[in-house]
Amino acid sequence: MNKDDILRILPSVLKKDEGFAALGKIIAEQLAKNRELSDKALIYPAIDKLDEPVLDALAYDLNVPWYDYEGDLESKRNTIRECIQVHRYKGTKYAVETALRSVYEEVRVAEWYEYGGEPYHFKVIIYDSSNDQEKRARVLAKVQYYKNLRSVLEETIFEVGISSDISIKTAFRPCGIYKKIRCEVKNYG
Repeated sequence: MNKDDILRILPSVLKKDEGFAALGKIIAEQLAKNRELSDKALIYPAIDKLDEPVLDALAYDLNVPWYDYEGDLESKRNTIRECIQVHRYKGTKYAVETALRSVYEEVRVAEWYEYGGEPYHFKVIIYDSSNDQEKRARVLAKVQYYKNLRSVLEETIFEVGISSDISIKTAFRPCGIYKKIRCEVKNYG
């Protein structure tokens, strides 16, 4: 839609007014901008169809510091989907946990009232089965970026889980004779 289209729908009396002609031009320009923006908004529903270079550019444009440029295609798509929610809730427990889940699968943030700590302090508990120092180094930067400014990270706990199957065989055998002892308490009062 352009200025002429707007002027065409105005009554003849208003078409001659310079103020309305200028207003028609402004409205037409704004409608053209809105159309461009609506075309760009169609990227979000098409995330599953976008290829890696487009996802990388989108992550940069959306300011997603926890985006893993070396990650697989599906994790990149999930990160882009989550980034809007994370930015929306930045400064909350949700944002910190979501950002850390891009590095570790199992993460829990324990707030001060959950463990009896000082107000506005929190702990990050990460369940990890590897010893990747590079991943551990990224945790602090992510927490500092996404936490509330008044909140204080008290402790980061890495719980290392090792699972293995151990078979134990036992047998019981009586080793003696047990006597029953009877005890009575009498009150002579």
